[in-house]
Amino acid sequence: MRNRLIILNIIIIPLLTGCGFLIKKLPVTSDTQKYYLGTASTKNFQTFIKDILLENGYYIDEYEQDAYSSNMITKWNVREPFPAELDLGHLDAKTRIMINGLVINNSYSQNGGFNYECYLKYSNLVYNGSEYVEFYNSPILLGNIESIVKEIRKALLLDDNAEFNSKPELEIYADDVKCSHGSTSGCLDENSIFYLMSRGIKRNDAEKLLINGFILDAVEKITDLEIKKFIKEIMGIIE
Repeated sequence: MRNRLIILNIIIIPLLTGCGFLIKKLPVTSDTQKYYLGTASTKNFQTFIKDILLENGYYIDEYEQDAYSSNMITKWNVREPFPAELDLGHLDAKTRIMINGLVINNSYSQNGGFNYECYLKYSNLVYNGSEYVEFYNSPILLGNIESIVKEIRKALLLDDNAEFNSKPELEIYADDVKCSHGSTSGCLDENSIFYLMSRGIKRNDAEKLLINGFILDAVEKITDLEIKKFIKEIMGIIE
């Protein structure tokens, strides 16, 4: 039975780290940071991703859609400079986020929408007294952006009728930081499912493996061994 768990971990851990559940950072362009978010349905792209941005203070300014992609661009979020920006004498700062959804070929579904491969990019400008210039070396800014990226893919919705309820909390141990929090939901990543199916695993079994791998991340933190064992037995994992 232990071998079964080991095999499960061998399959799941690489998937979660490399196929879209955890954040996959793409090469940085000259003016933006770019992150891979995973796949989203038309409904999720148009609603829940937008809601996450709003929760974090980014309001949609432009929305574009054609046969190949959908794009959202937020208004500039004008804010007080972070410490790393102030240290260089910058007097003002502003950030905006761009969400790019590329249509996945042959993904049109009966609910009237496409699936998208989604990416997040952001631009950050600081005012040096005469003009706005690009600046990306703020740890707080980077942390805030990566927090938004993680929120987008943190929870799973298995179908359009499912519901996810949560109560996000912050534990802050410093006085000189700006923090935000939120909670999000998303679908199983089709790339991860395809990865498993390409290795001879049926779709239903592939979905179960991904779900179990996602749940195990929380289950392994349970300190009560009996409760942990009971939950794993329900999941079909017997040690």
